[in-house]
Amino acid sequence: RRSQRLAGVPVTFVAADEEIRLTPAQLGVEVDWAAAVEAARREAAGFGPVRGLRRLETRVFGAEIAPRARVSASALRLGVAGLAQRVDRKPREAAIVLRGLRPVVVPERDGRALDRSAAESTIVRALASLSRSGTVSLPVPGRSAEVAARDLQPALADVRIAVSAPVRLRYGKSRWRYARWRVAQLLDLPRDGRRTLEIGGPEARRLFGRFRARLARRSRSAQFVGRSDGTVDVVPARPGRRVDEEATARFLLKAVT
Repeated sequence: RRSQRLAGVPVTFVAADEEIRLTPAQLGVEVDWAAAVEAARREAAGFGPVRGLRRLETRVFGAEIAPRARVSASALRLGVAGLAQRVDRKPREAAIVLRGLRPVVVPERDGRALDRSAAESTIVRALASLSRSGTVSLPVPGRSAEVAARDLQPALADVRIAVSAPVRLRYGKSRWRYARWRVAQLLDLPRDGRRTLEIGGPEARRLFGRFRARLARRSRSAQFVGRSDGTVDVVPARPGRRVDEEATARFLLKAVT
């Protein structure tokens, strides 16, 4: 009878800084107390002179009888999933960002994740209980970031050097000068678990595109060319040329650091 009265009484569950209130009726929790009572009777019963001893033992020391509970699996998973969306937080790895031309380290932040399986068991046990006192805590293990601010100190020194002066590039007689702010645009700063400085990003891709347009050329095979006077000339072969973007990025990174 008490279980029936509590079917609409909510239990407050706490996960990290989030709360959720659930009732047995919401999740379709039904406890088979009749079967539990019958199991308790069997536990305490016996034959002949043993019966009194077993009843005394049960009364004094107690017998743990776990009643079977039925629950709507879909409703339970949906409720826990909704709570997890509010609780879960991915770890944030430390990163380097530019404030103008001044590099600073954004510190790491640990994450957390609701233990869904343990939370489901805890919720069902609490809703199947015959008491409604206080709140019930759900397990939310922490998740540590893999890259901390101290891990980025070498890269921070590299970024400071990179944006401290212009850089000059050359190919043959061609020369290019990139000011500090242009150099900053070519940097792929450490983030998302990466600890090293690289050359990359949209501006670097545009730069290599301009190099390709200006410097790359297709190879040409030798060929005969007829003239109007009936003679034939041979146009010599010409080797092709391409921009080695990977090597250029390495050289550029070495130059700026």
